Amino acid sequence: AGLALRLAGPLWRAGVLVAIVNDITESLPSPPPNAEDANESDDEDPLEAGLPTISDMAQLSSEMRASALFAALVKWMDEEGLLGSTVSIHKAVVGNPGMAAWEMVPVFDGNMVRDWVLPSLPKGPAMRDVMEAQILWQMDHRDVYAAVAELQLQQRAAALEGRSVRSAEQRAPANQVEELCCSYLRSRFPEFAQPANGTGPAGDAGAEAGARPKGKARKVTKEKVP
Repeated sequence: AGLALRLAGPLWRAGVLVAIVNDITESLPSPPPNAEDANESDDEDPLEAGLPTISDMAQLSSEMRASALFAALVKWMDEEGLLGSTVSIHKAVVGNPGMAAWEMVPVFDGNMVRDWVLPSLPKGPAMRDVMEAQILWQMDHRDVYAAVAELQLQQRAAALEGRSVRSAEQRAPANQVEELCCSYLRSRFPEFAQPANGTGPAGDAGAEAGARPKGKARKVTKEKVP
């Protein structure tokens, strides 16, 4: 459902309505071959003219079933937090607006992934697979989705205030959400988790390299032997 909402975006209601109309159309019975002739007949009992036909009752039943399915689907998506506060406005009032599925972004951007999460990840289709894996992980687990939504709302608020929740030089997870996502990606793509030089676990070598101050190499001179 989360991935479908990401595709539909703010137009998700229109997508659901189209699905309902399609469901109703496919469930309606086909009219009898002589339906038009029967309607034009002069022998029709006027007392029965106002009664609903079997086709009318079937259409009404289909509409009620589709409406019930729509209400149940929206209620479930709202409870899962996938709609943010687009349906339950009171969430924003009480200070817990959540985040709609189409607004959520991957925990790590491409630069962070290649810098220290998966330092051996090459450019190209592999990067796309990693970014899609992040979104799937975020959408498939309710607790993870709620935690990521809260984190990204904090990041959005910090950006509006001109500050950042993590420093640009930081090359390690800054919170539990990033720790979980980092562990997931390294277990999902172990072939890219080790640095290119193969010295130690992913991130350790990069973190040490990033923390080591740059300077001129010390000149080594040979002592003269008397």
